[in-house]
Amino acid sequence: MFSKSFIACGAGLFLAATPVFAEDRATAFLTLFENYCLSRIGEEGPGHLPPEAQAETTTFTLNGKSITQTRHILRGPELSLDQKATTCAVTTEKPLSDAAASKLAAKLGEKIESRLPSLRPYEQDKLGWKLHRSWLDGIPSTTAINWGVILIHPGTGDPGTDFTSATLILPPADRAGS
Repeated sequence: MFSKSFIACGAGLFLAATPVFAEDRATAFLTLFENYCLSRIGEEGPGHLPPEAQAETTTFTLNGKSITQTRHILRGPELSLDQKATTCAVTTEKPLSDAAASKLAAKLGEKIESRLPSLRPYEQDKLGWKLHRSWLDGIPSTTAINWGVILIHPGTGDPGTDFTSATLILPPADRAGS
């Protein structure tokens, strides 16, 4: 039937992927965001990508100019990663509990404070979501915002519309093609 090396290889691949989709999804979420999004700051090019990431290219017209955009997507049963030239996002495929989202917000805030001290934290609740936090290089609605991190968790309880997502808007100097 199956050779021992085939079974061992399959088990090794499963174990290698398990940390990204572990039971503690808040920790797995943060690890994915740190390894594949925050690591892009100060890097040349599109950043680090998991080997399983799929490239998707789309072309659209903006102000009469044709623009081609490539994004790299990794979708798993629990989390997804979406990298573009100017942004990088991690999103849950299944809703996090409000407690897990709060835990994630606290841990992400600590990471940003230590790695990106020039960003200032802001809590926003204008949309009525359970959690909407930003760490930005300017003051919302009063100064220009060039880059930062936005974390949202609507907390609707509806699996169709409830998710948790952290998006890094890259500094202009780190944007691919800028």
